[in-house]
Amino acid sequence: MFYPVKNADRGTRNVRIKRAITALSLLILLALLTALVGFYRHRAARYTPDLPVTAVALSDHASVIGVYKWRICGPFVAATEDQHYTPLTERNMLLHDYLHDIHGAETPLHIALPRTNIGISFDRDPAAEDKAPITKQEFLNQDITFPTPDIKTQLLYWGEYHVFKVVYAAAFLDSPNEQDVILLSATNSPIKIWLNDQFQTQSSPGSVGEYWYAHVGTVVHLRTGKNTLLIKMLCFPFRNDFAVWIATREGAYAFIREHGGLFDLSAQLVIPRGEPIVLAPILSIYDRGKDTLKSYSILDQRGRVVRHGPLTEPTIDTSYIPDGLYSLSLKYDALTVGELIFLGNPVTRLKEYQTQCIRGARINVPCAGLSRLATTVKDASAGFAVDKQKLLVSLIANFEWSIHRLPLYDGLTDEVPRVRLISFISKIDHTIQYYYMHVPSGVPPSRHIPLAVILPTSAPILPFFDNWITLHPASLLKYSRFADRYKMAVIEPFARGELLPSDLAEADILQSIKDAEFRIAIDKSRVYLAGECGGGRSAFLLAEDHPDMFGGISTIGAATGVDTAVRDQEASRQNVLLRLRNIAFIPTRITHGAEDYHSPVRQANVLLEKGAKVGFHPELVLLPGDSEFGYVESYRKMFEVFSISKRSHMSADTVFGKSDNGTSRNYDAAQPYDH
Repeated sequence: MFYPVKNADRGTRNVRIKRAITALSLLILLALLTALVGFYRHRAARYTPDLPVTAVALSDHASVIGVYKWRICGPFVAATEDQHYTPLTERNMLLHDYLHDIHGAETPLHIALPRTNIGISFDRDPAAEDKAPITKQEFLNQDITFPTPDIKTQLLYWGEYHVFKVVYAAAFLDSPNEQDVILLSATNSPIKIWLNDQFQTQSSPGSVGEYWYAHVGTVVHLRTGKNTLLIKMLCFPFRNDFAVWIATREGAYAFIREHGGLFDLSAQLVIPRGEPIVLAPILSIYDRGKDTLKSYSILDQRGRVVRHGPLTEPTIDTSYIPDGLYSLSLKYDALTVGELIFLGNPVTRLKEYQTQCIRGARINVPCAGLSRLATTVKDASAGFAVDKQKLLVSLIANFEWSIHRLPLYDGLTDEVPRVRLISFISKIDHTIQYYYMHVPSGVPPSRHIPLAVILPTSAPILPFFDNWITLHPASLLKYSRFADRYKMAVIEPFARGELLPSDLAEADILQSIKDAEFRIAIDKSRVYLAGECGGGRSAFLLAEDHPDMFGGISTIGAATGVDTAVRDQEASRQNVLLRLRNIAFIPTRITHGAEDYHSPVRQANVLLEKGAKVGFHPELVLLPGDSEFGYVESYRKMFEVFSISKRSHMSADTVFGKSDNGTSRNYDAAQPYDH
C-alpha cells in the first residue's frame, strides 16, 4: 500500500504557516484597534470639558430631578439667510455644528474657547428692559447655576443679540448605576439633545410657541458615573426658555399629568390631503414594548369614527379620508389623549365660510373672524409653525361648530378640549362682543357645574380677532384641561381687550357670565374669578365691585401693587388694596413665583399685610422661580382651590357703598406701608 508521507507533511506545514499568518494579522489588527481606541479615548479625555455635575439618584421619593447647573456657550449668530423662521432655517441651524466654528465639536463634545466669568443677575425682569439692537458682542462660555430648571436665555442676552442665534448648554449627569431613565424637556424654541455624544432626540419641526410644556421626551441609558448631556437651542430674537428633567417612567407620567397632560400629539396639526399623521416623538415614552395596548381613532366632530386601528408605526395613514376637521384620539393602555387636527387644504374651507357669510349667517357664526382666518391661511409659516397651526385649527373649528350647530354638550369622550367662541349683543352699546367657553366632557346637561371666569391679562388693545386671547389659543387649551379635571366650565371674556377698572369691560364680563348661565347649567354659588398678572388684578377689582357674586378668587402673579394710600378717584379705582374688606369672606388663593421679578412676590406680602387689618386672609402659595414650569403646575394650583370653595354669606362688617353703576366704591382707611 502506498502512503504519501512527504506530501502530507508539506500540507501540514502549509496549514501551520497559514494559521501563523492569520494569527499575526489578527494581532496586528488588534494592536491597531487598541491604538485607535486609545487615541479616541485620549482625544475624548482631552476634549471633555469640566462640566457642572447633577447627581441622578432616582427613587420613589425623588422620581423627577431637574438640571439646574449648566455650561452655557454662545450665542452663535445665525447666517443672514437664516434670519427668518422657516423649515429650511430650522434644519440648517440644527444641523450646523457651531462649536466647530470655534475649533470645538458637538460630537465628541469639545468646547474650545477659554472660560468667561461674566456676572449674571437673576433678580431682574428682562421684559421691562429695553429691546435694544445688538450693542455688544458678549459671548459666554461659563458655568451657571440657575434658580430653577427653567433656563431663560433672555436673562443672559436680553440687552443684545435680538437676532436668530444658537446657544449650547452642557452638563454632566452623575449616575450611581447603569439605568434607563426618561429625559424630559420643555421649551418654546427648537432644541436638539445628545447624551454621551450620541444623538437622542429633538423637537418636532415647528413645535414652538408662546406657551411651553413637556413636548420633548425619550428613554435614555445612563452608564455608571458621569454622562455628558448636550442641549442645542435655536433662539428667536427675544424670549427663549428650556428646562430638562431626568425621571423614572412613573415619575415622568406624573410630571406630565401635573402640567396638564400631553399637547401637540401630531408633529403638524394641519395635514395636506393624503399625507400621513406623524406622531410626536414624546409619545414613545408611553410605549413599554410588545405588551402595551396601543390604538388610534380619527373621529369627525359628531363623534363618528372614520378610521381606527392599532398603533404599529409612528405614522397614521389618512388616505381616502375626506377633507375636514377631525379629532385624533390615542390610547396607550389606560391613557387616552386627543387633539383637533385639520386634514386637507384650509383655502377650500375659507372659501366655503366666505360663501356662508355672504348668504347672511346668524350671529353665532363668527363671520367677523374671516379676515383673521384669511390672513392666517395665507401666512407661509402656518404650513410649518405649530403655534400658527393651533390658531388656524381653532378658527376653523369654531366656524365648523357654528355652521353645523353642534351643541355645547357634545357628549364626546375623545379627551379633546373644545374651546367654543360665543357671541352676544352688548346691552351697553349694542355691539357684538365675544368670549371663549369650554364645557367639560362627560357632564350631563342637567347637572349644575362650577364656572371659572378667566380675566384677560395685559395686552395691546386690539379688535377681538387680532387680540392675544384669539391669537394664542394654547393658554385656553391648558385651562380647559384643568377645567375637565375638576369638572367645571371655563370662560374667558374679551372685555374689549381692556384691564379693569373699565366700565365697558366690566359690563361685558358680567354679561358674559349671565350669558354662560343661560346657555349651560351653572351652579351660581360656585362662580370663580381667576387671572394672571394684570388679569389677576382685574379679578380682585371685579370681586371688590360685586362681592356677592363670586365663590372664590385664584390668581397667578397678580399685579396688585404696593401703594396703600387713597389718592385721586381714578388712581383709587385701580388700587386693589383699598377695598379688601369687601372680599374678606371670599376664599382666595394667590400663587406667586418666589423669583418672579415681573410680578414680584412683594406685592403679595403687602396684600397679606393690608388684608389682615380688615379680616381678609388669603392663602399664599409660593412656587420656585417664576412659577413658569416647576415641579408644581401653577394652573393646577389655580383650579385646585375652586374644587373646595363655595360662595358663603357676606359677613356683617362688609362695607358697601354703591356707585352710580352699582359697584362697591367705598375705600378702607389708608394704612401707610413701610417700604
